Amino acid sequence: MIERLKKLHDAKFVHRDIKPENVQVGLDPDGGEKVWLLDFGIAQVSDEGAFSTAFGDVLGTPSYMSPEQIRGERLDGRSDLYSLGIVLFEMLCGERPFVGDDPVVICRMQLYDKPPPLGQRLPRKAYVPPALKSVADELLVKSR
Repeated sequence: MIERLKKLHDAKFVHRDIKPENVQVGLDPDGGEKVWLLDFGIAQVSDEGAFSTAFGDVLGTPSYMSPEQIRGERLDGRSDLYSLGIVLFEMLCGERPFVGDDPVVICRMQLYDKPPPLGQRLPRKAYVPPALKSVADELLVKSR
């Protein structure tokens, strides 16, 4: 998935809505597994290579948005990687790092709260290789 995102970002695109509903795993024509990234409805491209939304515009799904996306700042591929980190955390733990009923509260958590350690949220007796834990932690760093 990270390789596919790199190709997307190299082509000057930012997806801006990475979430489980927009990732599909299936079989390719050769019978191997393939990952598809869906729904480019709010994806963004710029000839100058600078990604931005009009000041104050915030688009995306709060539970998966990066801090810079919530602040309405210029975006680049690192924003999508943060969102991918949330998806990975959810895949491993069964829940997102920041949970709540109010999107504003979730946005505040995305901006200011440190993600809980993966090990604290893993189901009982679940094993995640240290290297994968490290990737999840690195993807959820709030500073670009």
